[in-house]
Amino acid sequence: DLIQQAAYELIPVVEQPWYHKMLGGVLVAQSRLDDTILFVAADQVNRAGIQTITDSKERILFAGLNLKAASKSMEQSEYDSALTYLNSGLLFLTCIPDHWGREYELSLNLFHKSAQVQYI
Repeated sequence: DLIQQAAYELIPVVEQPWYHKMLGGVLVAQSRLDDTILFVAADQVNRAGIQTITDSKERILFAGLNLKAASKSMEQSEYDSALTYLNSGLLFLTCIPDHWGREYELSLNLFHKSAQVQYI
């Protein structure tokens, strides 16, 4: 862990979000995401931040990724983690103009699950 931290600190702060986006994108591109990789991929794109991800298709993809991670977290009764993933997914999604018209199912699922988790 100390070696990883030291190597990470060698990356200039302004470049770190780009590396998180790149790593998350590579993980998402895998045809099968097991639970561990799903969470790591979602964490990486979330660390990249919304300002790094400007393409609407990527934002939709990463919103869906966060929805999957949230659903898995809810299955494991990890509601705090689920809410974090849902909030990130909503952040990616709501930056897209007319997301309700373009991505109705995704919008509905993110908002619905967010309401469920907040109720619990």
